Amino acid sequence: QWVVEDCRPFSAVNGSGFEKLVQHFINLGAKYGENIDIKDLLPSQRTISRNIQKTAEETKNGIKNEIAEVVRGGGASATIDMWTDNYVKRNFLGVTLHYQSKSKFVDMVLGMKSMDFQRLKSLFNEFGVQDLGPIKFVTDRGSNILKALEQNTRLNCSSHLFSNVLEKSFEDTAELKELLKACAKLVKYFKKANLQHKLPTSLKSPCPTRWNS
Repeated sequence: QWVVEDCRPFSAVNGSGFEKLVQHFINLGAKYGENIDIKDLLPSQRTISRNIQKTAEETKNGIKNEIAEVVRGGGASATIDMWTDNYVKRNFLGVTLHYQSKSKFVDMVLGMKSMDFQRLKSLFNEFGVQDLGPIKFVTDRGSNILKALEQNTRLNCSSHLFSNVLEKSFEDTAELKELLKACAKLVKYFKKANLQHKLPTSLKSPCPTRWNS
């Protein structure tokens, strides 16, 4: 009933956060009984927004020391990439930090912000990192990235290189080009004819920049 009335995806019940929320309400019911108006318990959208921002700041402050220490010790690498929203023409920069903590490998998204590479350092500053020198950056070979990180240690992304090799190979091989065109037409036909649902696996349209996936 909840899925239908609120138009929620079936997968909404799979999240650990949803499980914690349900368990919290079960505990409240066990403690106070049935005489509870759920409207008195649910916060407003504004309250949720305010609390999320507060929690984010508290979490960031809690991990600053760990991140700064790992970076100073030279045990951190970072993957960064930029994409452009063609509708509003804004650049978004995504930064993920990778390091090992207590025998566990950590992948931590530091941010996805509307910014350019020149402001990359300011993002790390928010986590207590002032010197980017010890960080090994893994990126594609875009001219803007190369320029921004020319004073830093930078490694080429192997997946991106492999994708470029495949793209070039397909482009230079006539037989493969014709095969890919035929496959693209086949995918287009299946989508337009509404036949995808009859297949055990949905057909994918070709994406030149993501051949390795």
